[in-house]
Amino acid sequence: MASIFLPSSIRLSDLGYHSVAHVPVIFDSEHRYIREVNRYLRERATLDWHPSFPRGKNQATVQRRKLNYPSQSTLKTTAYRLKNFIEWCDAVNLDWREATYLEHLMKYREHMASGVWSQDGDPLASGTIELRIDSACEFLIWGTDRWIRSEFKMVTGTVAVSMKTGTGKNSSRSVTHRAGRKRQAPASLRLPEMDEINFWLKSIKTKKGYSKWLLCRFVLQTGCRAAEAVLFRSESLPPREDWNLIGNQVTVRLKHGTKGGKERDIRIPVDFAIELDNYRSGRRLKSLSKLLKENKKSPHPPELFLSEYDGKPFSTTTLQRTWKIGAPYSAWSPHLGRHSWACLTLLEHMEGEAQKYDEGNLAGMPEAFLWEAGRNAVQLHIQPQLGHVSDETTTQYLRWAIAVVASKDHHTSWHDELNERESS
Repeated sequence: MASIFLPSSIRLSDLGYHSVAHVPVIFDSEHRYIREVNRYLRERATLDWHPSFPRGKNQATVQRRKLNYPSQSTLKTTAYRLKNFIEWCDAVNLDWREATYLEHLMKYREHMASGVWSQDGDPLASGTIELRIDSACEFLIWGTDRWIRSEFKMVTGTVAVSMKTGTGKNSSRSVTHRAGRKRQAPASLRLPEMDEINFWLKSIKTKKGYSKWLLCRFVLQTGCRAAEAVLFRSESLPPREDWNLIGNQVTVRLKHGTKGGKERDIRIPVDFAIELDNYRSGRRLKSLSKLLKENKKSPHPPELFLSEYDGKPFSTTTLQRTWKIGAPYSAWSPHLGRHSWACLTLLEHMEGEAQKYDEGNLAGMPEAFLWEAGRNAVQLHIQPQLGHVSDETTTQYLRWAIAVVASKDHHTSWHDELNERESS
């Protein structure tokens, strides 16, 4: 069985290898260094190679400003996916340099989907399977670009995706995707009940403290990605006297950890923004004092959320692990928390539209009304907050919401309820 080693980043940095000090190292089942795989991880870490670039381009000079350097957590995840693929190749007596898409990668998928290639013999989730195949394909394409193997021909398809421009007009662009890739739609996701959410948050607050509890709530209250949440700066929330209020929400600029490095404005419920401001001027300063007590010369971390134990900022890995404590079900994750914000906010706005009419009952409205009200809510509220722009994503959220309304089992004003319960 292959193994992954996490080197001492401090030691490697001291030796002059700062740019790759955080990169995991993979060894094969006989504890031998796997040269090609580790070279790939280093080049991904330094952006000397990226799957978005065509073959033959100089990755370091083309569009580096538009890419974020992968975090240690991202590189570790990539390493574990590659480890799984290399182990599978060994198990089926296949040299990865000879792997093809249709014959071998599809067999890899079949083995995972059937449970033949899983730790407990149970079929793996489609999301896990597709991400592993994505990582394997990227590695094999890199091998082709570096002339380490013969050309890897990945079967792809092209679809036209409708987009929204900054002026609200429709445009379209062609998107190339891997043939056969399965994507889990939000319509198939289970969202926790309010009682489940509050029990989960209470468990985190009791076992892991206020800071991690507030960080998890930040994801639920804003729909931010995990990286955007942990990298949210203290200065990104303006002083209270400078707040830009729109209704009962505060507008802030999201600059760090965003996908593709694209900045955007998000809105935070004012009650929750007050909690964040109070944390910044109170508990956060106590955490910061612990960091400075250990090292007076340590620079002040810019991140808003700091550990109560040592005053250091949290990583996405820490957020993901914290998220699992008292989770309502095993699949509950920060990404599903983001979906929860989107879907429940969508229902809240649809309910508001329904109340403008005599009936005032969302479940009693015709489906055409639900589609129109929902689409407006997505375009005006959901897309700007999440950064989503495709009509495909809009349709997925709308299908979920209409299915929930049809079942007459949905939440409204969930932000208010969450704030009321947490402040009581």
